[in-house]
Amino acid sequence: MTSDSNSSCESSDEQKLEFVTTQNQPHSDLESFNSGKEHEDEEKPNPFADVEFAQGKTIVDWDGPDDPENPQNWKLWRKLVVTILISLTTTSLYMGAAIYSPAIPEVMRDMDVPEVKAALGLTLFVWGYGIGSLWFSPMSEIPFFRGRNPTYFACQFIFAILQIPTALSNHIGGFAVLRFLGGIFASPPLSTAGATLGDIWVLPAYAVALIIWAFGAIAGPFLGPLIGGALVQGHNRHYIFWFMLAVSGGMFVLMIIFLPETSAQELLTRKARRLRKETGDPNIVSPGEIINHTHTVKEILKLMFFKPIEMTIMEPVLLLIDLHLGLVYSLMYLYFEAFPLVYQGLYGFNLVELGCAYLSLLIGAVIGCIVYLGYMGYAGPRITELEKLFSLSATFGACLLPVGIMVFGWCGREGFNWSVSMVGNIFFAWAAFILFQSYFGFIGIMYPPSAVGSAFASNNIVRSLMGGAFPLFGTVMYNHTAIDKYPVGWGCTILGIVALMLIPLPIYLYFRGKSLREYAQKKYGGKLHR
Repeated sequence: MTSDSNSSCESSDEQKLEFVTTQNQPHSDLESFNSGKEHEDEEKPNPFADVEFAQGKTIVDWDGPDDPENPQNWKLWRKLVVTILISLTTTSLYMGAAIYSPAIPEVMRDMDVPEVKAALGLTLFVWGYGIGSLWFSPMSEIPFFRGRNPTYFACQFIFAILQIPTALSNHIGGFAVLRFLGGIFASPPLSTAGATLGDIWVLPAYAVALIIWAFGAIAGPFLGPLIGGALVQGHNRHYIFWFMLAVSGGMFVLMIIFLPETSAQELLTRKARRLRKETGDPNIVSPGEIINHTHTVKEILKLMFFKPIEMTIMEPVLLLIDLHLGLVYSLMYLYFEAFPLVYQGLYGFNLVELGCAYLSLLIGAVIGCIVYLGYMGYAGPRITELEKLFSLSATFGACLLPVGIMVFGWCGREGFNWSVSMVGNIFFAWAAFILFQSYFGFIGIMYPPSAVGSAFASNNIVRSLMGGAFPLFGTVMYNHTAIDKYPVGWGCTILGIVALMLIPLPIYLYFRGKSLREYAQKKYGGKLHR
């Protein structure tokens, strides 16, 4: 049903419009979480509302809390389809970066370039993630761009098409540019997926959906080297990109067929158009249409480009979380430099065997997923503050991370079986999964829907810039710190010390998380739930 936008007059001379945008956000009130009871929240004025334009209009809203058109009320199977499809798309796109690493020696030979230039195919793709997030993630929050799906569909299609010239390229300059563009158009599912899942799930189910997505995100870089190694060893580097064309093209078709629009703002706009057509009443509008009327295209573009950067600079807690996850992300890509030094240099693995070594990281991610699910199932109903729920698990991951780095670094040596160092890989991936999941959850509940997409974009920008830079100096660092029998020992020690220095962050969030969340919700116009 619709609801009239004109609030009661406080004086005979002036009317003030107050309404709340109905874009969904992941939430669950304390009583709702523990006993099924809910509290009513006070409505807040929409900061984007154009009062003069909106007066006399009828603002479209959901037909009550059980409206089946509301994405949070969709049937379970439909929500699962969206969740699985977004997770698989994320896996395939993250795999697009790591799948290139086994081809670096062949690129060096075929294009006659040093290793640093050949590594640009990895670095620029990862940097493209971050640059693309700056553009595409805020687009999904701005009504002008008609929801989340247009960005998903257009970018997925362009990414698939870009694999054709990339596969055919034989010059390092054109190849590097194509990889950079590929990274840019691969970015929407990587930075916006958390917001998409927040459109359809509420806590505690939202946390489980994030676990599924995070597993897909972390599995991609671990599967990439295995598939890439098999393709390079069995054929050549060109087959990597033909494979990516098949995978990304297939995912594009699946998205077109099975991925519905989830943005409540866009769905309400469609509802307003339908009601205007049915009733002939031009005064029926959606909150998104009012926002569009309020902002010029120039203002929208400014909001789109600068909001993630502004949040990165002006939100110090978000920046620290970004840096912590950026370190984990960088270590994942440094493994693409360290693994050949250990498993090929010491143990004589071929490309396929080297790819199989990355499965130890996938095993660690699976363990992390199981442990985190168990933790959420046990602690979720018992820990009343979500900030503490996520920061406590992040503390565990932060403590486990340097352990994994050190075990890999010092057990990858002559005289030790190759399997010993893989224990460290398992610990590292276990810690990485829990850190990613915990911090993603913290970001998801810290900011309202109008800002959460940009917060994830901020995180993606910082992670991508750090992760893309590390492979450029990783081999040099390991070579300059190597000692007899220990090719990566001291290099991993340096990284382990940095990881130790970041352990206080989740501890700080445990004690200060609630006040930080209240401030962020107030600043960006959201409502504080559980």
